[in-house]
Formats: sequence, structure tokens, C-alpha cells
Amino acid sequence: MSNIKGTVTTLRQFLFNVESEVKTEVNGIKYPIIYFKKDRILSVPDYQREIRWQKETLFSLMNDISRGSKFLGNIILSSFGEKDFEIIDGQQRLVSLNMLITYIKSHYAEQITDIDELVTINVNCFDKFSVFREADYTLRNVDESIREDVKKSDKLGQIKILSELYSSISEEKILDTVAKAESFLENLKKCTINVIVSDDEDMKISTEYYIDVNLKGIKLDTEDIFKGYLFSQDSSKEIRDYWVELKESWMKFNERCNCKPEKSVYSLTKILEHYIYCHVLSKPEYKDVSINEKFTLDSPCEVNGTKYYLGDHVIKVIRNNTYMKEVLVGSKEYIDCLTEIIAADGGAPGCIRDGCAKNTHLEVLSFYL
Repeated sequence: MSNIKGTVTTLRQFLFNVESEVKTEVNGIKYPIIYFKKDRILSVPDYQREIRWQKETLFSLMNDISRGSKFLGNIILSSFGEKDFEIIDGQQRLVSLNMLITYIKSHYAEQITDIDELVTINVNCFDKFSVFREADYTLRNVDESIREDVKKSDKLGQIKILSELYSSISEEKILDTVAKAESFLENLKKCTINVIVSDDEDMKISTEYYIDVNLKGIKLDTEDIFKGYLFSQDSSKEIRDYWVELKESWMKFNERCNCKPEKSVYSLTKILEHYIYCHVLSKPEYKDVSINEKFTLDSPCEVNGTKYYLGDHVIKVIRNNTYMKEVLVGSKEYIDCLTEIIAADGGAPGCIRDGCAKNTHLEVLSFYL
């Protein structure tokens, strides 16, 4: 990264919509490090994972804060101008903290009237997130005239888990009285985080930093790592849109199979692995490439004069944006066809008839089925 700066600050300075100059002290002298302007926006980029916190994780955070101010770890940002920041690391915590404050404001609006406005948090794969949040994370609270738009804007199906997290807050009785809520809020404001900000606006570099930070902390699963490498190689909006469309199709497939994504009969990573083996690694230049289910090399190899080593990610080896677009688009087509087969009530579904006519889908579908 070209310019990284950071220091420890409070959530009061960072999470609430107030102007703040974050300083660090050296030999008794305070030096300004970061200046956060009012009306700043924190965005969750589309290469980030969906919200995956379970209520037990939320309860743990609530219990910690209820006992006093805590250090809540690193928050890593990329700055895009003076007021726009992308969250590289820490979105799960920030969204959860935002949710807890929203809960207090909603349940104790008449008793606690001096809560500062929160900074805006946007979720790139959920355009109407702010509307949903203002409706207390409950779809039925959204005005009926825009309810369907809010639902459709949730590209990766986060409404359900966000609703469940919000409704679970009352289970622990940590915020069940005004006195408890006020004490909790004061502790939260005093909690500290280590804010690290990069001023490099190149999304490729930001994505690479996201991978590096999380790999070192062993936080990412196989899908997250794949997505991170994908976007670090090609940061275009086109490739990010392809990813969202692929994920939407896979979620619809699981709905048709009546199973939750975490218990999918055919995981998205396995579909991608099969497609890469059948349609990319079958090409002559990749004949010596062998990967495992984590998309990393099983053994060293050489491709187009470049040596790669055990553990290198397959996307680094492929190094071809056109091929990776084909992987996303092709995988989506096969998922859509599988979904149509499951939905068909007798007879050949349209995807099979089209495949016969165009001599396309059949070879891979025969492999899948």
C-alpha cells in the first residue's frame, strides 16, 4: 500500500457521525494521524463475505461490552476521497455494533434522547440496507410500497440472518432496562479499536491487502479466498457483477433443493472447482497444474515460463481475466440448468432442449448428474 496510517481510537470518535481528529502521542507530544469528517460513509465492498455472525458471537460481544470498555481489535479501511471509506477488515463487528445501537435507539427512544447519529454504513450487495436498518432489521416494518424493492436489493440473502440477529438481542437480557442500556452505550463509546487507513484508491491493491490481512489471521474460508484472489486480478464492475449473479443463482438452487446454503447438496466451491478442471485446466498450457479443493497447487509447476509453488492459488496461476469470466458465467449457466431440471414437472426442461439445439450444456451436465 502506498500510504498506511493508523492508531488506537474510541468508537465514539469512529462509529458516530462526529468530526474527529485521531491523534497519537510520542514523547508527550500528540500528533494528528487521521481526520474523520462528519457525514463520512463506510462501505462494505462486494468482495467481502456476507454477514455470517451467529447470535452466540453477538452475545459474546454484548457480554464483553456490558462489563466495561474493551479493545475490539483492528478496523482496516481504504479511503476514497475525504469522506468515503471501504471496510477491508471488521465489517462483521461494525455492522453488529451498528445494530446494537439501533436497538437501543429504537427501544428507548423516549428515555435516551442524546444518542449521536451513527455514520452511514452501506452494503454494496444490499442497496437498500439503510432502509432495512431503519425498519429495525424487520422486513414487515418496511413500507409496503417499497418492501419488494428492499427484498430484491438483498443480492446475497442477508435479510434473514440480520433479522434473526436483531431479534435475538433481547434474549440475553443485557439491554432489557433503561439503566442497562445507558450503561452499555457509555461502555461502547469508550471501547477502543485500532483504525488502519490506506489512502490507495486502487481496488486491486485494497483487495490484495484484504487477502493478506485475513490469510495471516486464518479468518477466511475457501470461497472468501477464491473471491479475494478473483477481484485482486480483475477489479472491474463487470467481474463483481458476475460474481453476485453466480451467488444469486446458487442460492436459488439451494432454495429449490429445500436446503440451507451451509448444508448445500452441491457447494459453490465444488461447482467452481469442477468447472475450472473441465474448462480451464484442460487447456494445454495448464496440463501440469494440479489443485486441491482449496484451489491451491498440490505441487510446483511452470506455466508460460513462470514457476509456481506448492500452495499458490490457482487464480494466480491462470492469470487470465477472460478465462475467469468464463468460469463465473459458465458456472452460473450450469447452476441455472440444474435448478430448472429440479423444477421441471416431467418432460425435458428448456435448458436441456436448448443445449441439444446448441450442443452446449450437455457434456458438463452429464458430468454433474
